[in-house]
Amino acid sequence: MPGGGTIVLLDTSAYVIYALRASYRVGGRARVFEHPLNSVISRFLGFCKQRGIRVVISKTVAEELDRVLTMAINRRMDEAGLRSYLVRQGIRQKCLRRAKRLGGFVEELEIGDPLVNRVRRMYLSSRDKLARVKEAKGRRGLYPSETDMRILAEAAKLAGLFNVYLVSADMDFTCFKEEALRRLNVKIVHVSELVSLMKKLRGDCREA
Repeated sequence: MPGGGTIVLLDTSAYVIYALRASYRVGGRARVFEHPLNSVISRFLGFCKQRGIRVVISKTVAEELDRVLTMAINRRMDEAGLRSYLVRQGIRQKCLRRAKRLGGFVEELEIGDPLVNRVRRMYLSSRDKLARVKEAKGRRGLYPSETDMRILAEAAKLAGLFNVYLVSADMDFTCFKEEALRRLNVKIVHVSELVSLMKKLRGDCREA
């Protein structure tokens, strides 16, 4: 894999946020089902496409995407009080199609030898913060899942070749921005911060 340049790596949560948008009708009224940050990430991905900035997902993200997306769609429809089978099925199909369309733009990379041990050491150095994240997420274990640690380890591997931005809304990543930058050279960006990242990348393009 040739080095150099900037890569935007989407984690599963970011990809799901993009996919969560669908129009539907209830009682003759048109409505929109969407994640609050959908417009932000949609605008950002359009910006990247226009400027030729590489946007990628790892094979690890690709392998869990359908399962996580289906769970997220169902959870948000429950939260919105959508009970109609036909409405739910229509929304589900539109979100899945939206995810598939994005796959036509986003590259899928199989990243060999991810730096898992370096990621484990990073988290080991921040046990107090991990405990707070564990409580906020309501999980049993102290550490992120093996899948999440592998995704960050893949980003760290890419960071040896590229200027890597990992876009996420997952606290297991976004609460460890300083640690990831210092120890892994990975720049973690919350989806809500993508407008600022666009401004930075636009400036970088002018200077290049």
